[in-house]
Amino acid sequence: MRYQAISMADFEGALAGEQVPGDVVALLRYLFTEIYGHNASLSDGVQRALGHEPRDFAHFASDAAAAGVWSRTAVAV
Repeated sequence: MRYQAISMADFEGALAGEQVPGDVVALLRYLFTEIYGHNASLSDGVQRALGHEPRDFAHFASDAAAAGVWSRTAVAV
């Protein structure tokens, strides 16, 4: 997984290309420009909830993959 920043105009263009309704596009624009920007600071919520320091996602994903949690045989049927 890799993060790649895109402009709001490019994001809206991609949504339009997928025929996402205009009201949904407007809602997403609002969420990403008005709401998301206000939540950009770090907090200690993960540490308080779990009782330990948060882990980097790359380490989590690597450990989970090595443990086989995403293998077909690990899925309970």
